[in-house]
Amino acid sequence: MKKLALLVGSLVLLSSCNKNSMELSRASYTVIDNIEDHSPIYFEVNKEHSDSLIVNKNNVVSGTNFILSVSRDLNLETVLKESQKIKEDKYKDKVHPDSKGIFFSYADTLHKNLAFFPIKNIEFAFLRPQNIDNLLYMNASKDLFFETKPVEREGLKELLKQRADVQLGFSKSLNFESYLQLRVFLEENDLDGKFEAVDMVY
Repeated sequence: MKKLALLVGSLVLLSSCNKNSMELSRASYTVIDNIEDHSPIYFEVNKEHSDSLIVNKNNVVSGTNFILSVSRDLNLETVLKESQKIKEDKYKDKVHPDSKGIFFSYADTLHKNLAFFPIKNIEFAFLRPQNIDNLLYMNASKDLFFETKPVEREGLKELLKQRADVQLGFSKSLNFESYLQLRVFLEENDLDGKFEAVDMVY
């Protein structure tokens, strides 16, 4: 069974082989601190085509937890479209359903450890919501708006206290790190249960 240390070692090895480092997203809270029995998948910057990415699935073993290590500056829409494909392939109808999870890895810079965010139960859609009711949206400048009104991140807990089934939306121009930081923030503040299970990117 593979251990967490193996993943850290794999990241170091990958950066050594490619002669550039895998810069993971950063946050200050750990959602999950250890994943056993896993396979790494790397999302890297395509140096020849800046509008695309390279997905390295050479070490994937079916029936394991998938850990997606994503360069933090990659375009959000591109990353989530590839992530959705991986999810659909892993969980498509099979004789024996896959019970393992899929996680984004990131660096908890406060506690100095590698951390993981689960996405098995989150779907990604690439279209606009039909209306702005109950919509929390992050624009390309990383500003937040609730039903088109500006809102500070620190005020979300009070704002959403009486809300449920909130739709989360993101600008397709954001980088991946901005998305993951907000998702981790919602987990840290026990707000994740307020949201629909589909993140919309448009």
